[in-house]
Amino acid sequence: MQLPDVLKPWHTLLEGVAPELAEHLAAMLGRLHALVGPFRERTPNGPPEPDGLGDLHRRGPYERLLSSEWLLADEIPDEFLRRAAGGEHLFLAPQQRARHSSRLIVALFDAGPRQLGAPRLAHLAMLILLARRAREANGELRWGILQHQAWHEGLQGPADLTQVLEARSWAAAEPTHWQAWHAMIDALPEEPDERWLIGGAAEDDGISHSLQITTHLGGQALEVALHQASGRRSLELPLPPPAIGKRLLTGQFGLMALPGPQALAQPGVLHAPRVALTLPPVIARSGQMVALTLLDQKGALVFKLPPPQGKKTIVTKVRRQNWPAGNQPLAMAFQGKSLGAIVDTGAYLRFWQLQGFGAIKRPPLEELSAPPGTANLLPLALVNSNHAGQRLYLLDAARHLLSWNRDAKAPSHESPALQRIESDVLAMASFEDGRLYYLYKRDQRFVLQEMLSSHRTSSPLRLGEAGEPSKAFMARTTNSSSLPACAMLVETAPQERWRLCRPQGRQGEAAENWMLDVPGGWNAQGLVVNRESGALLLVLMASDRKGLSLYDGTAHNRFFESPDPIARLSVCPASGLVAILSHARELVVYCSQRQVVRLRAHCTLADDEGDQP
Repeated sequence: MQLPDVLKPWHTLLEGVAPELAEHLAAMLGRLHALVGPFRERTPNGPPEPDGLGDLHRRGPYERLLSSEWLLADEIPDEFLRRAAGGEHLFLAPQQRARHSSRLIVALFDAGPRQLGAPRLAHLAMLILLARRAREANGELRWGILQHQAWHEGLQGPADLTQVLEARSWAAAEPTHWQAWHAMIDALPEEPDERWLIGGAAEDDGISHSLQITTHLGGQALEVALHQASGRRSLELPLPPPAIGKRLLTGQFGLMALPGPQALAQPGVLHAPRVALTLPPVIARSGQMVALTLLDQKGALVFKLPPPQGKKTIVTKVRRQNWPAGNQPLAMAFQGKSLGAIVDTGAYLRFWQLQGFGAIKRPPLEELSAPPGTANLLPLALVNSNHAGQRLYLLDAARHLLSWNRDAKAPSHESPALQRIESDVLAMASFEDGRLYYLYKRDQRFVLQEMLSSHRTSSPLRLGEAGEPSKAFMARTTNSSSLPACAMLVETAPQERWRLCRPQGRQGEAAENWMLDVPGGWNAQGLVVNRESGALLLVLMASDRKGLSLYDGTAHNRFFESPDPIARLSVCPASGLVAILSHARELVVYCSQRQVVRLRAHCTLADDEGDQP
């Protein structure tokens, strides 16, 4: 992030904030810093304390007289008396340790109705300013919201800025709030050097700095007045452009680059219950829904994505779907508009919300490799056929492609039988036309196999020689009737090398087959197809897990950057959607076909806070 020299001291505190936002925040900080002035340490009380031996002095109490002087008193008393009369005795002088104040700054933010809107921008700036003020004084910052009695310490990043924004309240400060905070401040182990009130008028004589913030009549600036015992100072604080101000007030601090002329406006940010970071997002092959596993409950959170085009932000639907307590999800997939899963109950596997399937005794690990507690979901697909019933396809941890068949004429109480279809399978993808494809290794070659809805297979298509690494992706091409495009990893050192294939027929070798080297510091996470040009693009992730790019072998098309590392990522081979879950529990769903963000959601609400649209 490039800032003017005068604003570079704010760089570390603005880390994680997009450069275009940080520049405007830093401009506000510079003006507020001049208004606030330097930190002044509170005068300490009490005498200084000794801290070891400091020096030798000619004067002092005789209990600190040097031992050698006492030897003179024993051996040469007259010389001892002469030195005493002439002031020549030597005394030990202790080192004095200066008493410092606590260098503690306490700040209370008024989140009441008079501070809604633009004044909240000054709240953000003041939190950053006071964090730097405490850091430069080698002190400590503790802050809280006047309407909510809880301490926060320092400034750790954008998450703390978001807390200030989300604390807005329609309740004005009451005397009970002041009384509660007065008791909390008195309970601190040290007396604060500065007590700040940001917004509102001070109702407590203990406030040393009161910053009142009001919106200027023209609406283009804030009127900021600082009240101290030494007097009152004020300034007019210009507001950033409306688009920047809106992003700041909605907590969109990270960088989200949406390339291309077709990029639409970012959707509004949803607030949803907390989700687990251990399991990846599940994307419907229709591209209309995304599911995340809940953290505080046994179940999933399902988002219905808004249309990719619209005049303004469209509020999406969010619903919870809970499976029984004690069940552990092994695989999840959408069956139409409903989310289904295979859950492990211990002795049994339960086919949760998968129509036509009930529960079966858990197969041994040699038949179904799905160790409990694995932080991943196994690929799952459901294929329906009017004549052959339903089939569930599962790719287990040992790379075995398995299936359960529910015959349309079989009795409902009869458990479906488990079948192994293929081994050494690298990838599986299903599409809405009832076709399923899987990519496997056989005789040191990559082989693409098509599975029809009737459970018949077409002739295998050999895609070239296989390397030692075992990783592959598939993606639906622009022609829905053709075979899917494939990407197969053949080397990992010194950088990833992928074999890309665009099958043109259903017999023999693939028509197009070429190598693509991934630049150093990146690794591939999926494959998508450009809707207009038909080019194959690898979805790459940066080594710090904070950026994503679409790469065609020549140029990066960076479409996502975040201050928080990416925890889990899913790329849908059918729709081209990329679902990103960051460590801050932010969900971003990006459509690679239209180069637009379909959904942004902060999944951080505690279980008792409920869902918010």
